[in-house]
Amino acid sequence: MSKEAFAKSWCEFVDSVAVDDLLPAYQRYKGSHWSVAKSCMEEFDAQLWVMSAGLGLLHSETLIPNYQATFASGSIDSISLEPGSRLGANRSWWRELTENKWSRIRQSPQSIMLLMQQYPNDRFVICGSNDYIGAVEEDLSKGLEHLAYASEQVLVITSGKAKFDSLEHVLLRSQGLMKESLGCNMITLNISLAKRVVQWVSEEQNVSFQRIKSEFTPTLVSKSCSERKPGVRRAEMEVKAYISKALKQEPKVSASALLKRFRAEGNSFEQRRFMAAFRNVKEQQ
Repeated sequence: MSKEAFAKSWCEFVDSVAVDDLLPAYQRYKGSHWSVAKSCMEEFDAQLWVMSAGLGLLHSETLIPNYQATFASGSIDSISLEPGSRLGANRSWWRELTENKWSRIRQSPQSIMLLMQQYPNDRFVICGSNDYIGAVEEDLSKGLEHLAYASEQVLVITSGKAKFDSLEHVLLRSQGLMKESLGCNMITLNISLAKRVVQWVSEEQNVSFQRIKSEFTPTLVSKSCSERKPGVRRAEMEVKAYISKALKQEPKVSASALLKRFRAEGNSFEQRRFMAAFRNVKEQQ
């Protein structure tokens, strides 16, 4: 089946869904990433849009059906199941979704380019994995041309090392060392950084994105680094003495809970060896 034929078939499926089975996008999507995204809308009155691998660009209030599609790899719902052609396939599919007026759920603007053309004075914080940013890069690059000061109006947040030549001047890469400062995990790292940017803009409306990149964001990394103090290395004899004392005070404590406590107190010891020492001490008691 050709790309165009598949797109037509997909469109017909979307249009065939009964109205009663449609939900606003902000209710349809679930998970920790989406929860953080919605909080930006609720806490800072930001307009929330979705880069959907199945439906294109969506406003958070657009009524949509239940569907399964992703630009990410490793899923049966991936747009492309062949790693070597994933970027090209994802970009081609995004063009099909945003250039065809096929669905009753489609609204204007239906692409990032048209969104920026319609709101040329707004600021945009765009967040996504390398796969998603790669898929929309061409659309986004065209959108930047409609903004007078793109580097001050757009911030594209992603992680990893994938190159996006047309977006380098508006790119902000998240780092794992930001997790502690942002209070998040790797799954919600990009969107949590995006939320912090929205917060900074909300608190200081005239702050530039360039200043956020050069002054604000580095503090998230340095704070994490300063808080991540290396634990004191302990000898096996010391570890066994620690475990023995803990078991006398709390006989039912688990090895994992005790290791967590041990490290929280500023100690360092390999997990595998700690577990072995725990079993050894417990057997001898």
